[in-house]
This record gives sequence, C-alpha cells and structure tokens, in this order.
Amino acid sequence: GITYALSWTAAVDKVKAEVPAAWQTSGMLLLNSAMWCAGRTAGSLLGGSFLQHGRAFGHSGGRALYLVAACASAGLIAAHVVITLLLRAAGQQPLL
Repeated sequence: GITYALSWTAAVDKVKAEVPAAWQTSGMLLLNSAMWCAGRTAGSLLGGSFLQHGRAFGHSGGRALYLVAACASAGLIAAHVVITLLLRAAGQQPLL
C-alpha cells in the first residue's frame, strides 16, 4: 500500500543522504538485509507467537494482533512528532 511505498522511499533517501558515495551499494545492501531478512523474520516469529498465545484488549488471535500493531504504530508516530518538535524547539536538525 501507500505506507509501504512511503516508508521505503524515506529509507532509501535516508541511506543516500547519510552514506558516502563510495559506500552507497553497501548502504543499500544493509537496508535491504534489514528489511527483507531481519525485519520479516522478527515479524513472523513475534507475530506468530502472539497470534497463537497473545491476548490484548479482551481479544485474542488476529484481532488482538492487529490492535496491538495499530497501537504500536500510533505510539511510534506520536513519539516521532514529539521528538521532532522538541528538536526544532531546541534549534537542532530533525531526525528525518
């Protein structure tokens, strides 16, 4: 969906901005490895375990998993906004 495309574009832009030109290929390799290997493996293990054994907000199974994921996403977005505003108020460069 659109969120995947936007997050991937932001990640690629961040790698291009932070990694020296001679190391661009290695930077993209690390980004791809983090996304396609480590990220999916961790998501499958944690999500599968929670799907079978987890309970949240009075629900279990898939509904509980998606509720927890939605709350975690909202919390991360809120934390990013607060940190960005604090950094700007302090006169420093935002994270992204």
